[in-house]
Amino acid sequence: DIDLSTVSATNNWTPIGYFIGYYFRGMFDGLGHTISNLHINNSSIENNIGLFGRTENVDKIANINLTNVDITGMYHVGALVGTAIRTHIENVSSSGKVVGVFRVGGLVGYMTESPVTLLKSHSSADVSGTGDIGGLVGELVRSAIRESYSTGKITGTGSNIGGIVGYSD
Repeated sequence: DIDLSTVSATNNWTPIGYFIGYYFRGMFDGLGHTISNLHINNSSIENNIGLFGRTENVDKIANINLTNVDITGMYHVGALVGTAIRTHIENVSSSGKVVGVFRVGGLVGYMTESPVTLLKSHSSADVSGTGDIGGLVGELVRSAIRESYSTGKITGTGSNIGGIVGYSD
């Protein structure tokens, strides 16, 4: 387990794989461990905000708990992944708060391209923003959510606000 509040160098986390062309493409298994107090509020990073900024062609991100997150971004903001493209996510959870403008979710901001699946996961994070705001995923395109739920407070000032998904195509 990792408590990021005890490490001053990680007080404002830089997402893994948010640089253009250097997206996360591996596999991540947290083995049931917890990352606590993940904090992101970096005005120089507008898109792809989360523990992982952007993932592509990832077989699995699994078995990790994110507790007491405090994440603020602009677009494609989630506690776990800002943008997930062809990424399978399983048995993950989040709590705390996630704030953004567009495509904001308790776990994933924007999730697309089958066979992407969010499976056996949940979020109790409070999520807020303007449009495409969801308890689990802000915007879901050609993807699936199974055996998952959200219990956090979801608020938005624009369109496409939902308890599980803000917008689904």
